[in-house]
Amino acid sequence: MTSRAVSWGLNGGNGGGGGLGGATGARNQSGGSGDEPQIVIPGNLLDEVALPPGCDSRSLKKGHLIFNSNFESGNLAQAEMVNDFEYDLSIRPDTCNPKYRVWFYFTVRNVRKGQRVVFNIINYSKTKSLFRHGMSPLVSSTSRPHWERIPSKNVFYYRSARHKKSYVLSFLFAFDREEDVFCFSYSFPYSYTHLQRYLDILEAQKYPFFRREVLGRTVQQRNLDLLTITAPENMELPREATTPNGRPASTAKPATTSSPTRAGGAGLAPGSRGSSRRSSRRAAAAAAAEAAAEDGAAAAAAAAAPPEVVPPIPKPRKQKVVFITARVHPGESPASFVCQGVIDFLVSEHPDAKLLRKHTVFKIIPMLNPDGVYLGNYRCSFLGYDLNRHWQVPSMWAHPTLVCVKNLLLDLNRDPLVDLEFFLDIHAHSTLMNGFIYGNTFEDVERLRQQAIFPQLLGKNAKDFSMANTSFNQDKVKEGTGRRTFGEFLDARCNCYTLEVSFFSYQHNTLDGVAKVSPYAEQDYMKLGKNVAKTFCDFFRLHDLKESPF
Repeated sequence: MTSRAVSWGLNGGNGGGGGLGGATGARNQSGGSGDEPQIVIPGNLLDEVALPPGCDSRSLKKGHLIFNSNFESGNLAQAEMVNDFEYDLSIRPDTCNPKYRVWFYFTVRNVRKGQRVVFNIINYSKTKSLFRHGMSPLVSSTSRPHWERIPSKNVFYYRSARHKKSYVLSFLFAFDREEDVFCFSYSFPYSYTHLQRYLDILEAQKYPFFRREVLGRTVQQRNLDLLTITAPENMELPREATTPNGRPASTAKPATTSSPTRAGGAGLAPGSRGSSRRSSRRAAAAAAAEAAAEDGAAAAAAAAAPPEVVPPIPKPRKQKVVFITARVHPGESPASFVCQGVIDFLVSEHPDAKLLRKHTVFKIIPMLNPDGVYLGNYRCSFLGYDLNRHWQVPSMWAHPTLVCVKNLLLDLNRDPLVDLEFFLDIHAHSTLMNGFIYGNTFEDVERLRQQAIFPQLLGKNAKDFSMANTSFNQDKVKEGTGRRTFGEFLDARCNCYTLEVSFFSYQHNTLDGVAKVSPYAEQDYMKLGKNVAKTFCDFFRLHDLKESPF
């Protein structure tokens, strides 16, 4: 075991941060190294020194490791030195829910050059894990901020008798630079602050086809961002056409005219009542004759004139809407990279992106659970709820982001001028490889056939997408998920899916036909997002419309 191989996983995946606002490692994410104010997350470590037995802080020296997880998205609850090279570490459970202990993200400093250690994460809550199939933790440092995987040969996942038969993740590592702060993480971090900065960059571009709104706020008052990406003329949803005077076309009535009122017999002298009556009758008769003559002349002139040309009132075009959500489970950070890949492509100058903006409205919620992401939870919100089991009857006080999104979706579904075509919820999977889709099953054979089209098209566009892992089901355990709930609530024309992507890798064939396993890096997740966006172009057959007006 060489120091170089253990330290930086040269035979593993490289985590270069590609794309607009690509994420990096310790440079932006190690707590206290940026310009963010000091935060306190209960249960996390703040500069905890793991000392040998019998030592105190006054005897601190190089090689006595200092652990920190008290920063945004950080998670580590305990660090205990077992012997000169071995440390037992404990994950902090999700807030208000002790059931979930998977996500970890912490820093280590005060290392000694050449120091070799074994880290045991001793309280994992998952029995199955990709760590048994080659997955390994990620590492970065202040001088090498891009995330890389620790070599899988130095990673072990097992049930430990020494730790009360708990599941333990052990990995070996060698520190090679004393001045660096080292970061370790379960997967590529993508924090709430990182998302806000990325969206700020997009807003600063002042794209006419991009709009950012705050749809609602979380329990801890963080923003629930809603993005709309479409051509400027599609930004406002269509409404009923109106006549030039602003009245709805369906209620407009033709205007009517009346003859002018003519007064007569005014200012008669007293005592001339009889003669005045005769004079009034004669005057009235004369006035009536004059009016009839004028009306006849006007009618003749109107008949001779060409008819007024009234332009037809255009029938409003229905808008195709694709609705995408991500990060309902806060520890599933790959979902954010996939979602960013979708966004990056849609705002690009690629011809397919222009076609999609012209013919489709994209509504995107890039982070459904900002509180959970900020707190470093794996599965739950601040109050300990798995939000993806509460879509059927969400509560405004406990699940406010779900209420806001569900109301918007139901409004779009009821709008007669909107075709809500897709609901796509993006996740990451902890036990399977590749990208794949979960869909719903229906008794209607035609609807079931329609549901299968998009996954098949995506499989042609993305080499990391697996049709073998794709499935359509109505499992009882999945009730309350977004896919299941909206598959029942929304119109039959709407395709409702969960898009999953592996925390670890994808299997594919090389050009020589040889099967290969490739670990995911940040740019690979974003490339999958790009391919998802391009698949909408194929699904709607927009290439056939390139030369035709919509």
